[in-house]
Amino acid sequence: MLPKLAEHGLPPPEYRQLVVLVGGDGLGALFAAEVAAQDLPADSKERSDNLLVRVTEQACYVSVGSAQQLAERVEQLLAARPQWRGQLALQWVVNPAEHSDRAVLLAALKALRQQLARLQRGGWRLPLLLTGYLPGQHAAAQWFSQQAGQHPLKVVEAGHWRTLAHWQQLPGNGQQRGARLQALVQVSSALAWWQQTVLPPLLEADGDSPPCLALAWAVRVVPSWPQVVPGNLWQQWLARRTGLPAIAAVEVRAAQLPLADELMHLLPRRRGNPLSRRAWARGVWLGAVLVAAAMANSAWQNTLLARQISDDVRRYHAVPTPLSRAQSVFARKQQALAALRADAALLDRHYRHGVPPYLGLGFYSLGAMRLPLLDLVAAHRLPPLPAPPPPAAPIRLDSLSLFDVASAELKPGSEPLLIKALMGIKAQPGWLIVVAGHTDATGDPARNLQLSRQRAQAVRDWMQRMGEIPDSCFAVQGHGATRPVASNTDAVGRSRNRRVDIRLVPEEGACERAPVVADSTIAQ
Repeated sequence: MLPKLAEHGLPPPEYRQLVVLVGGDGLGALFAAEVAAQDLPADSKERSDNLLVRVTEQACYVSVGSAQQLAERVEQLLAARPQWRGQLALQWVVNPAEHSDRAVLLAALKALRQQLARLQRGGWRLPLLLTGYLPGQHAAAQWFSQQAGQHPLKVVEAGHWRTLAHWQQLPGNGQQRGARLQALVQVSSALAWWQQTVLPPLLEADGDSPPCLALAWAVRVVPSWPQVVPGNLWQQWLARRTGLPAIAAVEVRAAQLPLADELMHLLPRRRGNPLSRRAWARGVWLGAVLVAAAMANSAWQNTLLARQISDDVRRYHAVPTPLSRAQSVFARKQQALAALRADAALLDRHYRHGVPPYLGLGFYSLGAMRLPLLDLVAAHRLPPLPAPPPPAAPIRLDSLSLFDVASAELKPGSEPLLIKALMGIKAQPGWLIVVAGHTDATGDPARNLQLSRQRAQAVRDWMQRMGEIPDSCFAVQGHGATRPVASNTDAVGRSRNRRVDIRLVPEEGACERAPVVADSTIAQ
């Protein structure tokens, strides 16, 4: 486990350049000045645990140490500088001159892949730049770089990028051209060695971790090398492939390897936590899906509403105009009209108060139907009311044929007359039956009024009992001598005025209402 990270040497939190974690081979030579400043012996284990920092105009380089320390170093660094979440990148150095055992190198690369997978599971995908240094007698002040997915090599020199062919054609003397040719042979061999040795452990299928693809790899030829291992992998490769003798690099412990400032443009500059960006991207996609769903729902709801209104209009026109309000077609026409009125009220509400969100979003097109629908409703005309039937002639019963003088009890022989009247009443079921009693002008008017009412009640009681007619179908009235039909000056006229009139009100269902008991003159 790494000791607690010391912030000595780190730029301030507001630093906005790339922060490149450097691990792998040659860290002592890359951070030679920093190692000397800490006054540590060359073989001290503490060098791998201490934080070594080099700051240039292009980036801040932070040592990592071994691959097993990568994930923990990232966590410690972000704990000290959380503002650098989007500025981190990784440079991993693989120097074939430092390895003599290929299996040990492959194990280190697999450990690197596992650490990157651990960071990726935590939400961090560090951009990876693979670099290497080759010892050579003719040092080249150039980086030879190849980006992922691009086969041509490019040469980076003094901040300028050139193709390999252009670099070879640069002017110079014979010694310079020879040095370029030798560097080209070394770099071409290095490319083949990397493709067969370094890249497969990072890219081959592995169930424990996903493939680790570097953005680019780059190599640089240096004149001296602090840690050249006799019989190293690079010497073995050159001996097998080119037949060239091994190059004896001179160990210069104080030498400091150049940093990869010219390659920093290959690394992306990000801002913010990748998890936050991923959540933001998911939120954008989710918002886009929701907006699309809302628009689709709005279009569908508008289609359904337009279809409903069109169907209601067709149904209204399909019902013929009724000739009478009593016909069944009148009820169907009224139902269709009620649907049209509801549709017109809905469209008018949208016009006056705004379209609801589920119908909006640019898909509302029903405004053009509002005025024609309102005009159609306004143009509707009810059929005329049927003319009331002429009032039926009342059934007039002679009081002397039904009652004795000054009596309100029916005579025993009055049934045939009453039965005849009852038959006329039963022919109009459900109508209101108004039974009114009348007298002549002789005698006390109050007594006559009471007698006329009692006689009307007697007729009503007989008809109700014999015809099984509900009591609510009758209205009993007593008028006394107030409504004569003849003169009371002679016996014939007085005889005609003594009567019981039975009148039917031509109103269907009238007797289903509350019973009507009235006296046109005096309320008893």
